[in-house]
Amino acid sequence: MALDRDVIGRRLLLGGRRGSETASLGPSQFGVVFLHFGLDAGARVPEALVHEIDRFAEPLKSELSMRVADTLVIDTALPVLGAPLRGSGYVAGDGCCVSIRHVRVLLPLNGAFRLAQRFAIDWVKIDDENRIVRGDLKDVKSYRIYGEPVLAVADGSVVGARNDLPDQAPGALPANLPISEADGNFVGLAIGGRAFVLYAHLRPGSGRVRFGDRVGRGAITGELGNTGNSQAPHLHLHVMDRPDDLQADGLPYVFEAFAIPTDAEAGTSDFDRAEATGSPLTLTRRSAPLAVRKALPLDLSIVDWEPRASEGGTQ
Repeated sequence: MALDRDVIGRRLLLGGRRGSETASLGPSQFGVVFLHFGLDAGARVPEALVHEIDRFAEPLKSELSMRVADTLVIDTALPVLGAPLRGSGYVAGDGCCVSIRHVRVLLPLNGAFRLAQRFAIDWVKIDDENRIVRGDLKDVKSYRIYGEPVLAVADGSVVGARNDLPDQAPGALPANLPISEADGNFVGLAIGGRAFVLYAHLRPGSGRVRFGDRVGRGAITGELGNTGNSQAPHLHLHVMDRPDDLQADGLPYVFEAFAIPTDAEAGTSDFDRAEATGSPLTLTRRSAPLAVRKALPLDLSIVDWEPRASEGGTQ
């Protein structure tokens, strides 16, 4: 994989800070390059990644080549999750890998960089006219997903929960929100294998679980709201390596089964327009839904969840 200066400049963040993209580094500066690449079907996963950088050293008037950041590839079994929601018409917002709103949220916390939201998805729902919201844009109840039940994606134990914060008014992110309230009302679930699931922005008073509860896959943990750092009702979901919403590193995961009936090909700007104005998303319906197993929906996939014959409960 070879990248030229312009491509690197769109992916190199000065100090790892989103919005600071640059093609140049000055003395004593550092940057973080965010890269994704795919493998051909059936290709062997590499054991390590090697970075080779070619550069021109002005003081020496010479081309130099450096090999840096040899990185072992973690090739372990991924958590396989059940559906976090019921039914059809869900949009996987700001998911992997082109969208930058989660993938590049590298946070400097307590002396270390953390990327908890690396594989996060913001789930919203559309109606039969492909609208995210219909009616008063300042009323949380106008949004199709508001109040939808949120399901445990695996058997597990509750390692954190909050239920007392009010809904935010839609339309803009709240100002001066304490970092402790960023998730709003939430549930944290330990699902084994050192993996933890975060469900954020739940409706006030809707939480059905408390710290220490055991839950079964498919159990209702709460309902969708607009609490915390949220500008419109949605379910923020990600998997991480420790039970701390921000001071953790995000883990990849897959869902057991889902279908993709339509494609949202117009991109993030079209999604933002639909959410901000109530106009329909621009979608292209497939001739037949694509059945998917053990995969992560990519950014702006339209997902229908397959129903299960039975659901678990709180133990």
